[in-house]
Amino acid sequence: MTTANARHPIRVVSLYTGLSPELIRAWEKRYQAVEPTRTDTGRRLYSDKDVDRLKLLKRASDNGRRISDIAGYSSQELTELISQDQPMVAAVEAAKQPDGSEVEALRASMMDAIREHNPAALDALLYRGSLQFTSPTLMEDVVAPLLRSIGEGTREGSLRISHEHMATAQIRTFLGAMRPASVEYQEAPRVIITTPSGQLHELGALMVSVTCASEGWMPIYLGPNTPADEIAVAAVASGAMAVGLSITYPADDPRLPGELRRLRRQLPDNIPIFIGGAAVRENSPLLQELHSPYLNSLHAVRDYLAELRQGIEGY
Repeated sequence: MTTANARHPIRVVSLYTGLSPELIRAWEKRYQAVEPTRTDTGRRLYSDKDVDRLKLLKRASDNGRRISDIAGYSSQELTELISQDQPMVAAVEAAKQPDGSEVEALRASMMDAIREHNPAALDALLYRGSLQFTSPTLMEDVVAPLLRSIGEGTREGSLRISHEHMATAQIRTFLGAMRPASVEYQEAPRVIITTPSGQLHELGALMVSVTCASEGWMPIYLGPNTPADEIAVAAVASGAMAVGLSITYPADDPRLPGELRRLRRQLPDNIPIFIGGAAVRENSPLLQELHSPYLNSLHAVRDYLAELRQGIEGY
């Protein structure tokens, strides 16, 4: 039976807390983090107190605390722990912030190399960036904005298609070389990264692959334009914990819904599909149908991977 206070379904709780429904269920099952009320049909309903507690658990987890260590804490104890951790977290975050002028100068030099059709110079600048910045900073603050600038320049006519092709080739090679160097252990959890059939633009998928590696995952990159059947076979055979897809262009590809639905049917229920890319907005109803989270930045990818590890491994 339900109570008056238990009025929030899990999808609403997910929006309130920023936790995926899968992670909320995992925290309940493994650690009894909250105890939702069940309706007569078995549907979970959460109270305001449950929502507040999950928010506290997420904040403490984001600060580096293991859910297995804090799940038994009271809300008051969690509040005190978060307050205690905050100065340390703020100091670490401040130390991570790159010098904005250095980032802008590097991107400007890269654009100069692209305009000059100078692949050697672009390659040298990418390598310099990999030494100067952490992998997340390089991906999010240098490479991703650079790709947006290239795309905008091509559309506006300030860059030619030859500029775009040269830059894309160099960046693809650079990202491909970064992936294996970021993973130290073959025992790392595995994730399939690719683009579905008909999606030929792969740089977004490659950047996600590098991000996965930098977060301690073993990315299995299948390249672009991979049929649903092959993605499912690779995921099951490799023991992957998740599948990540990039959908960019064309956004209105009539084959895309069928491919994504077929992939979801062929994957076991415990292997989630997370999706990003410029074409997601046009396909958001489909993603909701498939219960696939839309990750709109590499930062969101890192957060999702952390949640996934916590839910599956108890990290």
